[in-house]
Amino acid sequence: MVARDVSSRSLADLYSLNERVALVTGGGRGLGAAIAARLAEAGASIAIADVDMVLAKETAEKLAAGGATAIAVHMDVTSPESTIEAVQSIRDQLGEIDILINNAGLLGIPSPYNEIKDEDFNRVIAVNVRGVLNVSRVVAPLMVAAGREGVIINIASTASFRVPNPGTIIYTTSKHAVNAITKGLAVELGPQGIRVLDIAPVMVETPGLLELRERSVQKARESGETVELGNPAAFADLPLGRNANEDDVARVVTFAASDAAILMTGCTLAVDAGSMVVK
Repeated sequence: MVARDVSSRSLADLYSLNERVALVTGGGRGLGAAIAARLAEAGASIAIADVDMVLAKETAEKLAAGGATAIAVHMDVTSPESTIEAVQSIRDQLGEIDILINNAGLLGIPSPYNEIKDEDFNRVIAVNVRGVLNVSRVVAPLMVAAGREGVIINIASTASFRVPNPGTIIYTTSKHAVNAITKGLAVELGPQGIRVLDIAPVMVETPGLLELRERSVQKARESGETVELGNPAAFADLPLGRNANEDDVARVVTFAASDAAILMTGCTLAVDAGSMVVK
């Protein structure tokens, strides 16, 4: 399928997501909730998928209260069965999916290479890598069958483009894999009208990061080590002077999901304040 030439359309029309359905995994809070809010603002109907239904319902209800069409579904991205069931529920309630945001992910507990536990490694890889592939291989064939010019956007990280911080082997490995999945899917799905992109944020102040920072500080106190996990002061020397917030990323995701980005696939959009230039 040849990508359409949209040069004659207005910017307002290109950025509009009216009459499109977006699935956001890990959408119950943090970055996923922020992405869902911006997609809804652009006109998309939103499916908030999360393993925590309380959070998913709260976020969907908040969007609905603001005038958006939004539902909550339970989804464990590591389970093909759960994913299939959730996707079918979305189709029954909202129609075919046009936009998939693979946002669900784990940071994992920072550990030196010789202290990495198999269970920690397997858990992060299951969510960050297998989860992206699980949901994509359920949703993409449905996009193709419905004749949709779909978009899959995977949340990657600048960690997979820079020298990794000590103790982040598991997380960095998982995000390298996400990059590979994005490129592979882009090649296979492009001829069928599906675009696939990475968004690579620098450290984002999310609830998950704050929780991990607290656990890391406690671990450091017990071991006598010093931990500077995502310390905002460490980003002051970046060209743009700060780390990212959730909405910084959500705005770029919304652009990537729109027809304004219709000729973009297989690439990474960095939301990094210039970190990859200087770090």
